Amino acid sequence: MVNESFVPYIMLGCVVFIVVTCICYRCRRMIGALLSSAISGWLALAVINLTGGLTGITLGVNLFSVGVVTLLGIPGAISILLLQIFW
Repeated sequence: MVNESFVPYIMLGCVVFIVVTCICYRCRRMIGALLSSAISGWLALAVINLTGGLTGITLGVNLFSVGVVTLLGIPGAISILLLQIFW
């Protein structure tokens, strides 16, 4: 049974999936670019957390940080890091 409060999120997820699928179908190189950006972002997040013992700055691995790093790659990891430092 799906809770009624999740219905808009499920619909939004379906729309985003359809849009991304259409974009990837038109430009097949985009899949490789998105995948390499996501992997480099995950590696940047891992490096930041592994060097946290030396620098004293770590990033929490949660849904928000992983999502931003997956979508934006290394610039996403840097922006979350800067938000962590200055906020």
